[in-house]
Amino acid sequence: MVLQLAALAFDLSNGPLVVEIPASSADYALVGEFCDNWQAPVAMVGIEGLDKG
Repeated sequence: MVLQLAALAFDLSNGPLVVEIPASSADYALVGEFCDNWQAPVAMVGIEGLDKG
């Protein structure tokens, strides 16, 4: 199992940010969340997201 973490900050003053995440497969799955400035979850992504990855 490989665990990779990332924390990024984006300037959204010029408009929204669109993120495209590939579908999960038998080899890998992405699990994550987008948080606001106060680290409160805004949306889950990957297999925990609305479309279930």
